[in-house]
Amino acid sequence: MGRNTTMNPIYQDDIFQLGIIINFMLQVGTWVFLWLRVKPTHDPIALQYNIYFGISYIGEWYNMFIIPLIGLFIFILNYILSFAIYKKDMLAAYFLMISTVAIQIILLFSAHLITSYT
Repeated sequence: MGRNTTMNPIYQDDIFQLGIIINFMLQVGTWVFLWLRVKPTHDPIALQYNIYFGISYIGEWYNMFIIPLIGLFIFILNYILSFAIYKKDMLAAYFLMISTVAIQIILLFSAHLITSYT
């Protein structure tokens, strides 16, 4: 059987696929990390810290899961954009995927910092 020539070459790109796998693992890791660290409670929890004043935003426990939702939104958006521009500008597609990995790492780190003080 011959290869499907209508298929986007992004599916055969090992670097791009590695970026997707790393993004997926970081996304799942953030969800699991928060699921294990944040327990349902009736009391409000700290959601944001400020270096000058300490706690600057409090809310319900489930609002902590906005962090991985933001990461999921960015991951999906950047994947769609990368898919759309890959044939025209492979470097920009790589940049989108690498920047998404960096964003996922920052979000996981921020989830760790927020939950370590509660």
